[in-house]
Parts: sequence; structure tokens; C-alpha cells
Amino acid sequence: MPFAYYARLTRVQQAIYRKSDALAEIRLENPAALRPLVAALEAALKAEERAATLRATDAL
Repeated sequence: MPFAYYARLTRVQQAIYRKSDALAEIRLENPAALRPLVAALEAALKAEERAATLRATDAL
């Protein structure tokens, strides 16, 4: 179900939205390598540290 802004998108943007929305999963080549980055993001979010959260999301 598209969000309210969907109707304001161009046809090309709507097609991109539908294609993205249809994805059920994204396979990663080496998910284990991302675990420390995810842990850092989790810690930053729990601590409510904006700067650390930004660094963690940039690293991911």
C-alpha cells in the first residue's frame, strides 16, 4: 500500500516505488562483515546519540 505522497510522484518515480516495494529481501554477499556496523548503530540509537548514529549509518 503506497504512502500518501505516492500520487504526487511522476510515473517514473511511481514505477521505481513499486519495484522497490516489491522487494522482499536483499541478499548480501558477506552479512557477517556488517554485524559490527549494525551493533554500532544499535548502540548509538539506544544511547540517543545523534552524531554517533550518523557515523554508524554512514559506515553502513
